[in-house]
Amino acid sequence: MYANGTIPQLAQVDGFNVTTNTSTVSQAYQFNLPSPAVIMKYVGIASTDAFTDPLGMAQNTSSQALSDGWTTLLNDHVQGWEALWTSADIEVLDDEEVQLSARSALYHLWTNVRSGYEQPGIGDTSIAPSGLTSDSYAGQVDLTNVLS
Repeated sequence: MYANGTIPQLAQVDGFNVTTNTSTVSQAYQFNLPSPAVIMKYVGIASTDAFTDPLGMAQNTSSQALSDGWTTLLNDHVQGWEALWTSADIEVLDDEEVQLSARSALYHLWTNVRSGYEQPGIGDTSIAPSGLTSDSYAGQVDLTNVLS
């Protein structure tokens, strides 16, 4: 939605930057913006390891995210990280560089592993793009259900 309250007209574009991989779901839209805009995309991810209807679960999850809104999702994310940081920390007195490295290591471990108390198939793996092998994706992983 534009700042003035108008909604851009979107037209779905089949085959435009959309993968043909049948194990993924994708969408593409092409539209022109008359001025800078903020675009939010809510995505649900569900695996056949945990759900009998992963597509339905993913659709429900993204719909719920849209319903909850950006502020609620961001607050849940922040609370999840605060819970992790208050549960454990490493303090290195008189050596800020070592402390930063230790905290960085904690951050990368937390972004790549789950708490394990979720139902089977959910807490078994993380969805971080590069796993424990790299920090190239800046730890992009969902922590919104840490407090649930």
